[in-house]
Amino acid sequence: MGLHPLARGRAATQKELLEFVAHYHCLLDLINLVTCLYRLAKMSKEASRGRGGYLAELQRHPTFQLLLRSISSKFLQAHLNYLHTGNEGLKGVDGRCLANLTWALAKLDLSSDDSALTTELALTVAPFVIRSLDSSSPQGLANMLWSYAKLPVAPPAVVMALVSKITDQLVQHSQRPDGSPAFDAQALSNSIWALAHLKSRGMDVDAQRNPQIMRFMNELAAAAARALSRPHATLQPPGTNGEPRLAEAQRYLALVEREFSCQALVNIAWSFATLLGGACCQQPAIHQLFLLIHNESLTRLRCTALALSSGQSLPYIGGGGFNEQALSNAVYAFDKSGLLSSELLSAVFEVSALRLQRGGASHHHDLATFKPQELCTLLKACHANIAPPWAFLGSLLQLLGNHPQMADSWTAAERLELHRACQLFLVHQAELSASGQQQGGVAVSAAMGLANSLANSVNVAGLQANGRASMTGSNLGGMGCSSGPPSGNLFGGQGRMPGSGPPSGSYGGLMGTLAGAGGVHITGNSPRNSQTSGVMGAALGGSGDPLISTFGHPRTPTGCLTLDKATGGGYPKGRIVEIFGPESSGKTTLAMHAIAEVQKQGGIACFIDAEHAFDAVYATRLGININDLMVCQPDHGEMAFNVMDELVRSGVVNIIVVDSVSALVPRAEVEGDIGTPQIGLQARLMSLALRKVTANAAKSGCTILFINQLRFKVGVLFGNPETTSGGNALKFYSSMRLDIRARDKITETGKVEPVGNRVKVKVVKNKVSSPYEVAEFDIMYGEGINSVGCVYDVAKEMGVIEARGSHIYFEGVKLAQGRDNVLAHLRDNPDTAARLTTAVQAKLAEGAAQQASSGGSGSVEDDDVEGFADELRDDDAMAQELQDLELDLDA
Repeated sequence: MGLHPLARGRAATQKELLEFVAHYHCLLDLINLVTCLYRLAKMSKEASRGRGGYLAELQRHPTFQLLLRSISSKFLQAHLNYLHTGNEGLKGVDGRCLANLTWALAKLDLSSDDSALTTELALTVAPFVIRSLDSSSPQGLANMLWSYAKLPVAPPAVVMALVSKITDQLVQHSQRPDGSPAFDAQALSNSIWALAHLKSRGMDVDAQRNPQIMRFMNELAAAAARALSRPHATLQPPGTNGEPRLAEAQRYLALVEREFSCQALVNIAWSFATLLGGACCQQPAIHQLFLLIHNESLTRLRCTALALSSGQSLPYIGGGGFNEQALSNAVYAFDKSGLLSSELLSAVFEVSALRLQRGGASHHHDLATFKPQELCTLLKACHANIAPPWAFLGSLLQLLGNHPQMADSWTAAERLELHRACQLFLVHQAELSASGQQQGGVAVSAAMGLANSLANSVNVAGLQANGRASMTGSNLGGMGCSSGPPSGNLFGGQGRMPGSGPPSGSYGGLMGTLAGAGGVHITGNSPRNSQTSGVMGAALGGSGDPLISTFGHPRTPTGCLTLDKATGGGYPKGRIVEIFGPESSGKTTLAMHAIAEVQKQGGIACFIDAEHAFDAVYATRLGININDLMVCQPDHGEMAFNVMDELVRSGVVNIIVVDSVSALVPRAEVEGDIGTPQIGLQARLMSLALRKVTANAAKSGCTILFINQLRFKVGVLFGNPETTSGGNALKFYSSMRLDIRARDKITETGKVEPVGNRVKVKVVKNKVSSPYEVAEFDIMYGEGINSVGCVYDVAKEMGVIEARGSHIYFEGVKLAQGRDNVLAHLRDNPDTAARLTTAVQAKLAEGAAQQASSGGSGSVEDDDVEGFADELRDDDAMAQELQDLELDLDA
């Protein structure tokens, strides 16, 4: 039967079409049912209430469910007929019909509640799709591959069959009879985008291991290069004709948009970069395509800039110029492939600034249609030092300053990226001020206001000795980017764009400064930090230079050589570490030394001071740069873990210290009355938080170091009654647990008062190296760990120095007699101390390599505290206990 006018005519509304299906679905054949579904899918683009509202209403309609089930049942019946008779019995159901059906299912984008119907229908249609490949047009093949990539289920057999057929079509039918390419730009874009999307969903489409996919990509790259070069046979870029430049640019954009749209141009580059990354340069056809796309993008960006600067309107889609999404994808694609040039990035920044200015000057700021993800991609590129981003940053900050509500929906990671951009812009303005050049007053004010609000929004408190937030030249100097990362280092991961760390220098102090009270004042010179982004990238990316890395796991140095040796190289990156022990045993000192070591490597550290007892003076003595340290003093445990999770997921913080677990008071306990029983509340909080934070820390490579206190179990008659607070969750989630105890007091000759403690640390749990190792070292009051003493102890243990009686020799030269005299000699002779340290490090690295080559030690876990405290009791205490025990027995 013929199709009813309502289903065929443009005047049919959703209501009329659904009523028609409800009355006549039993009489409609499969082609008419598919056409109705196709028309409903196309209406989603034109829905006045928005696509989301349209789809939500459509999914709830019973007639729509009936339509899906009718189509599925007819295809299932046809498949059964094919299995029995070899004939499907479907008239007119060809490749075009199936392409329309799969496209409609992909466009309707059913929610998870209704995805079962879509999955059922997609699987039912799959055999028909494979059998119809010979009758499908090139555009239909590309649309079906795109649709299956968007559907909830993508059968690998269907995907590979489509890939193989498209490859054959690309080889056999490169052109139509009229000379136009068989696959237009949109079909090429849809085909390669589908593979990139399937890879992001976890499907194995690795071209390096699958020759069929590599052949498909090379043939598609060659076809895209032919299609891209076709418009230039009859069209010259602007500047070669006698027309006015504006008219010439508009004519050029209009003509090339019809042949090869900017959206398809950039999507092809983005997809290849997502699939191959830096390997794009290793394939000649793909490399040649990237060079063509680079040159064409540069020309179109300049034309777009010329049209925007003259006040011309370029729509978001189909306007002939680079829109916001294309700008973001172009930066990502060329950086991922390692081909991002200064010319291209400069042009992207120029067009982005012009689009932002048009949005801000229109009095309708929603016309600035940049999405937060797109802006974050450009903001990351600002730190690469490839092209000056100041016009783009100034326009963005001025627009957000005038309309701050635009950033309300941004995620914490996006806000952190915006905060970094504010700091970078303020650094540049400070340098202009120092050199006597004019500053952008409005943008500077907006950057300051945004920096303050953003810092407060992530609950990061600045630690300022004078109580005033001031940004001096020395603080700003850490934000320089004199030698940014090479192309390909802006964005990490496979097909995603996580934060990859701050620019060269450090911005933690600026964040802390802006989070404090008072205004912001820029004064003084701000020379650029000579530290390169490569060093920062090594520190953030887990490829730093820790002393030892026994099992290949990246480590963070502890600041104590003896403890580095005992732990197998330091604290593991991306893991949780617990330090526990009695009061005044050196727990906080040990954690602060880890922060100092991270800062020496150029990393970012955060100190969550739950006890509200952070000593800035003592931290400075231990080598911590207070201006570069983020300090948070939460009101309750939930706030502490929220701050921790936001910082960990941002991907820019290397170590977070929590002091201490016992002070992480749950909110219900803080808001309740004193004495109200809260059984197991803190233990439940720790369990809930740790199972969320652990995975995020592993992905970002951030070390989380918990300081914990000891408590005593009630009613324990035998064994050690000591336990740690916060329940058992931390014991299980920790990859390393350190039990620290003060053994002896250190005194100097002629003095009664002790000057330090001799400390013993036992590694009671170690998932990344051998457990039960013991380290002893000195902690001097007001100075921290005696690093020279640590070097001496390890050197003596490993035979680097020679003891002849009480006399110590190094490299055949006598140092001194006795340990104290040797330490004094090393402090007075830094060159000798440096040579001794180098020799010890070489010896430790050699031992680690031998252990790794021999298979290493297995990981052993021990979650018990018992047994270690007994070893640390002195003779007097033991004698007193024995005497008390004897008295009890006598009684």
